[in-house]
Amino acid sequence: VAGVYQGVQNGTWYIERPWRGFYQVINRANNVIDRVTPLDFLTEEEKNAALGQAFFLRGYCYYEIGRWFGDAPIRTKSFDPATDSPDIARSPVADVFNQAASDLGTAATLLPVDYQSGDYDDGDRGRPTVPAAYGLQAKVFMHLAGAEVGEAGAYQKALTAAQAVTDLAATGFPALEANYMDVFNQASQDLGSELLFSIQ
Repeated sequence: VAGVYQGVQNGTWYIERPWRGFYQVINRANNVIDRVTPLDFLTEEEKNAALGQAFFLRGYCYYEIGRWFGDAPIRTKSFDPATDSPDIARSPVADVFNQAASDLGTAATLLPVDYQSGDYDDGDRGRPTVPAAYGLQAKVFMHLAGAEVGEAGAYQKALTAAQAVTDLAATGFPALEANYMDVFNQASQDLGSELLFSIQ
């Protein structure tokens, strides 16, 4: 019947789509990471913004893969079909989360701190910033510390990452909305400073 989904109904389709999507983003991020640094037509700020976004998105994807699937393959370089196998072994979920935490930590050293610094301006709202990287890294560390992995030392790492977001707030971004309901105002919420990371 036209317009009606006729795929496999046992969940296979729903699992395959995000799995493939996350790894497509990871491969694209790896391409950026492997290829941006040598470019001589970009300024250092432009390179840092591109690399920071790539590390952030790769870290975000590994965080989601760890949450959704647990043990999973980790690929940290561009895929070359001539030399690389598409089939690599799954790594333990702890390694997946640690890769996410590492990528987010790297992103935090490269990204602008707000939408008025580095290579960013107000038109870049929706792109990751330093507070977004630390905020997501805190969540990753909480998963490492929780029942999934049980790495007790990760609690302190989560606290440190969350404290970095709080410390940055002293400079004006991120900042809580003066009026709580403004967070839900669709006309202005994308311009608010309370959201650490959101698609515009």
